[in-house]
Amino acid sequence: MVRVDVSDEASVKAAFSQALEQMQAVDILINCAGYGRSAKIQDLTLEQWQRLIDVNMTGTFLCCREIIPHMIERQYGKIVNLASICAQTGRMVAVDYAGSKSGIVGITRALALQVAADGINVNAIAPGPVVTPLFEKNYTTEQMNNLLRTIPFKRKGTPADIANLLLFLSSDESGWITGEVIAINGGAFIG
Repeated sequence: MVRVDVSDEASVKAAFSQALEQMQAVDILINCAGYGRSAKIQDLTLEQWQRLIDVNMTGTFLCCREIIPHMIERQYGKIVNLASICAQTGRMVAVDYAGSKSGIVGITRALALQVAADGINVNAIAPGPVVTPLFEKNYTTEQMNNLLRTIPFKRKGTPADIANLLLFLSSDESGWITGEVIAINGGAFIG
């Protein structure tokens, strides 16, 4: 295992150097480091804004930038970035989170155009509410119930729901898909 602070350029460089040394080849990058919070814009400090942007969006940029030369050399790679339903719909108390996830959508689409001729697929997934310890920590029962009412399937997503889509996008079965942002949210974005 390699520990990395995705918001720190030197840490990312060291982690990828170690990973390439140990594995010789990296075919798949899943950018899933990130976090969110519930706060109104007037309650956010610049430091809080910057830290969330650094982890969620700059981390995605740094990891992609570090592995792309290796993938170009091999003429193969799969990159999947985690965006969010918030990038598509916003959220009343998450301006920083929605902004960072919208930035990931832009990075995904632009990078997909840049590296498609090099045999590299770049996609993103946009999950809706997924039951994780971080999710449960950041939402009250009332907020969770309000979110649940927006999901036609009437259940929150699970990590396994997300993992199954990540597996598909990391496989050769998704070979002709690039630049896409795939919503995975129990139908919450239909209406």
